[in-house]
Amino acid sequence: MLHTLLALAALALAAPPRPGLQVVPFDRHTTYLIDPVSESCLLSLKGRGLGRVSCRALARNLPDAARHITWITLPRQEAAPVAVDADRWAVALVEQVERLAPHHYAIPRVLFEQALRAPNEVASRVRVLPVHDGEALAGLRLDAVRPGSPAYAVGLRDDDLLRAVNGQALRSASRAVELYRGLQGARRVELLLTRADTPVLLVWELR
Repeated sequence: MLHTLLALAALALAAPPRPGLQVVPFDRHTTYLIDPVSESCLLSLKGRGLGRVSCRALARNLPDAARHITWITLPRQEAAPVAVDADRWAVALVEQVERLAPHHYAIPRVLFEQALRAPNEVASRVRVLPVHDGEALAGLRLDAVRPGSPAYAVGLRDDDLLRAVNGQALRSASRAVELYRGLQGARRVELLLTRADTPVLLVWELR
């Protein structure tokens, strides 16, 4: 559930307490880097792997590559990480989600909230690839959505392109994270997708 946003949010929450940057390979073109000490940082750099570097080293050594980098800085998350058994969570979601109509699902609120509070434990089950239109973010492409998976159970499909959440377009990585955080306490979530060149409105009722 929420895998389209959780993969981004997982980089901003519950970073391990160790110095320097934690390197998180995303796909063969993109690497994310997290600063677990003071702030969480997200880096997307096409065509180059950086290894482990510090924020200062990054700023000092890559000024000429700025046009290829999407960089956002997020406030440090003060709340303690919430432990979630990812396997049990996945089984519970698949068993308890209810399909009300095509593209319309009822999801237990407690499972939804668990996913929001512990993205690290649940976000790795689906790959999310940023898609750009020029400099702007056009959406988030879903990859490796398998039948029987939590993402599949709530109506997401492989190669879906997420364009908007609750009517708000995903224009940047920072905006995607803002929208993710805004889902706390929601009763209904609407995802605007493009699927096989066709717009799809996926609705989740949280009960």
